Amino acid sequence: MSDALSMDGGGAAHGGAGGAAGFARLGDLSSPIASDAGRLIDEVARVAPSAPCSTPSRLTPAGAPLEAALVWPTPGVRVSLDPCPDATASERASLCRAALSRPLAAAQAAVAARVADWQRDFAGRYGAWLGLRVAGGEMRDKLYLDVPQGCAWQSLDEEMAGRPAVLPRRQIRLTMIGLDPASGGVELYYRCARLYPAELDTLMRRFSCPERGQEVVDFIGALTQRTVRFELPSYDMGFSVALQAAGGASVFTWYSNATALLGPAARTRAALLRVGGERGWPMEDYDALSRPDENGQVPEHGLVGVMLAQGQPMHATATIALSPPSTGARAAAEAGLCVGADREARHA
Repeated sequence: MSDALSMDGGGAAHGGAGGAAGFARLGDLSSPIASDAGRLIDEVARVAPSAPCSTPSRLTPAGAPLEAALVWPTPGVRVSLDPCPDATASERASLCRAALSRPLAAAQAAVAARVADWQRDFAGRYGAWLGLRVAGGEMRDKLYLDVPQGCAWQSLDEEMAGRPAVLPRRQIRLTMIGLDPASGGVELYYRCARLYPAELDTLMRRFSCPERGQEVVDFIGALTQRTVRFELPSYDMGFSVALQAAGGASVFTWYSNATALLGPAARTRAALLRVGGERGWPMEDYDALSRPDENGQVPEHGLVGVMLAQGQPMHATATIALSPPSTGARAAAEAGLCVGADREARHA
């Protein structure tokens, strides 16, 4: 199984190719997420690389150091970034940790310490990524920690799940851990071999999530225009489980490398626009962010996913590679002049 999943440390290092959307396109997003996008522009420009680096980032298949994620049907946007593609894994982990706006909760810090031990003892791939989004009017950041191959991740996995592992033939492996300082929550990200439809519910049951695997299958069928009876039609997939600080899972997400599920970026774009249009979702922002460049090249997509939050309808998500902001954009952000420059209000 190739290491090509976006955010999972594959990216350009494993044969990725393709272009990235211009960073300035975030400023073209429309209401109701235009204000969120404006604040993200300011914050991303402040902490992201402001010029091309000599090393392609492992964050995205295109080698770009930023990735935007859009969500439907309730509009949403978030950005993940590699603060320095030229850094070592340990340097990048330190940079991302230092960029957090608030300290980790005690339980999160304990998880981060275990991961740091793993990264010290085993060869890390990328160390960490940083995530940014606006939630409830507040800028939120998230630390994504690399779980290196060969480490003893199984003990943490069973502690978090509260139940033994399942589906031993599906090559399930913990590859990344997300820590949200604002909520105190922990998100576990796994890679796996091809799953059968019923096995989605097996995974959900392990984390005491409602059995909603058919919603994932139906969405995959709509995107691929195929009836899914046997294995899910992707050769590169995984899932994540978001755990609340107080315990219990709040969101189960199935995701796939976009190319592995839908083919080249142009086909991925066409499939998402078609399904979104059929379901009446607001696709204008995705249409703008993913539009072809002057050479007709569609920006590289990383992931396509299905998010199943407790008590909420299914949401879909897709990620798109972004080029780094210009040097001028970063200078303006540091001076507080970018769109969405309201950091003083945020910290008042």
